[in-house]
Amino acid sequence: MSEFALLRPWWLLLIPPALALIWWTWRNTDAASRWRALIDPGLLPHLLHRSSERGSKAVPLYASMLAVLCALALAGPSFQHIDTAGYRSLRARIVILDLSSSMLTPDIAPSRLDRAREKARLIMQRSREALSGVVVFAGAAFVVSPLTEDAGTLIEQLPALLPDIMPVQGSRLDSALARAAQLLQEGGATHGDLILITDGPNNERNGPALGPGSAASALAAAAALDRARITLSVIGVGSPDGAPIPLAEGGFLRDGNGRLVRAGLNERALAEMARHGGGLYIRASTDERDVEQILALHDGVLERSEYRNLDRHIPDRYDHGAWLLPVLLLLVLPAFRRGWLMSLLLVAALSPVQRVSASDWQGWLLGHEHRAAAAIERGDYAHVEQLKVGPHWRGAAHYRAGRYAAAVEAFAQLGDATGHYNRGNALALSGQLEAAVGAYEQALRLEPTHEDARFNLTLVRRAMDSSSGRGNDRQRAEPAAASSEPHLNQDRGRRTATATREAGDNRGARTTADEQASSRQPGEEPANAHDSAYPSMPADRPEAGPEPGTDSTARSGADGEPPPARWLDRIPDEPGGLLKQKFHRTYFRRHTQAENTGDPW
Repeated sequence: MSEFALLRPWWLLLIPPALALIWWTWRNTDAASRWRALIDPGLLPHLLHRSSERGSKAVPLYASMLAVLCALALAGPSFQHIDTAGYRSLRARIVILDLSSSMLTPDIAPSRLDRAREKARLIMQRSREALSGVVVFAGAAFVVSPLTEDAGTLIEQLPALLPDIMPVQGSRLDSALARAAQLLQEGGATHGDLILITDGPNNERNGPALGPGSAASALAAAAALDRARITLSVIGVGSPDGAPIPLAEGGFLRDGNGRLVRAGLNERALAEMARHGGGLYIRASTDERDVEQILALHDGVLERSEYRNLDRHIPDRYDHGAWLLPVLLLLVLPAFRRGWLMSLLLVAALSPVQRVSASDWQGWLLGHEHRAAAAIERGDYAHVEQLKVGPHWRGAAHYRAGRYAAAVEAFAQLGDATGHYNRGNALALSGQLEAAVGAYEQALRLEPTHEDARFNLTLVRRAMDSSSGRGNDRQRAEPAAASSEPHLNQDRGRRTATATREAGDNRGARTTADEQASSRQPGEEPANAHDSAYPSMPADRPEAGPEPGTDSTARSGADGEPPPARWLDRIPDEPGGLLKQKFHRTYFRRHTQAENTGDPW
């Protein structure tokens, strides 16, 4: 037993207006008040019945008691603390997206790939109860994002998923299923949902019937998933007749014999894969029925999935407001006898109903953090300041709005590694590179395995070294660093700041190195992004001079070069290029010799 507290004290604000309304109604409906204007006050007591006068005084008292008790029950009186155990679902959902060249076929408008990405977006929007991930494949499979609770981060990356980011073309369905299963194992999930969006294996006529990339190997991989308690469902994209595959340089794709390639939807193979994987196959529709059918199957399994105790307890209080409901019911019973309550119900039933949008009332029911997330998603960053949220939410809103100084102040209130990392991003984008280095170093001291902090720290140090090299004529010990323009991944930091949920609890926005542990050779450096991921800008690119009335020293260095803050404006925002470099680096590190990937579409 501890001190008394109200969980929702704002409901008590209803008591004064409710009492005022009761008093006003009683004054205007009192029989004596109406007759005073017509009858002499000396005769009035002898003409009115005592019982009606007593009844008229009892009604406001009765209504006042109901109003006070209702407000008190809604306010949530609490006398006891409770500790709720924290749990996390051990089930994860991974979308496997086909990025082979055949997905560009325009047999369905606007193309198979556009339809597939739309289906992936719908799936991730409705996958709020499970961890989510994305795997893409063509001639090889790659992880776009590790398992995360933030589906919004995954949705932001969908437009960058194109066939030209893949290092090798083909249709390695078996490799995609194996990589997705490995991702589930790495994320600690005991149950998994895989939703494959593809047009099927395309090498049955021209390629081998067995071996890598064949339908037989894909069926074997699907059967292995079912034995591992992983459910596989398939959404087929395209038409059985198919259409020619357009090329970026014009024309259409032809095979080795010069014949036009028509990539049709291999529904038979995909249906067999779904059957072996214990899931459902359905052809992609123009509406959302296909996604609803598949998620109905997977969500039913999700409700029966296991949960992991997070070894921590969430402080909470017990709500005793429900114990006031029996008292309220006893007070309401006499109203049935007199017919008051039935009259109110009849009036409410006959009243005209106004159309109300769900967003009008759902916003009040959601907590402040959910409302802050919705405000950031729709770009209403100013609304976040009006909510009672932590500094990580305020910092994310300032960051997305470009108010980096305010974001630095907000992230400085967080003492964890994620807070220091986000503070370093804001400092770097505001041009304070030395302070950004300190923030990244603090993040690494708290979490030495924070790859994003190490990645950005390297970039900022290169930026500082390059700036120092331009300011004097001395030779650099590292000519490669001096000859290349430093670049900071602005989009990477923006996504991380946006996805900051509870401090350090969500790693959804952090882009980890793909195939990190399994593909690293002895003595090889970790697969972080280096110079190759950020091509140099042309050294002779013209820069605009200072505007009239401004100090040129504030806008440029001693040799006329732009300050570090201006470098960030010249960096093209191309997340697809970053993924392309990442996939190429991973592929050529894993594959030292060519292998059979099936037909190159």
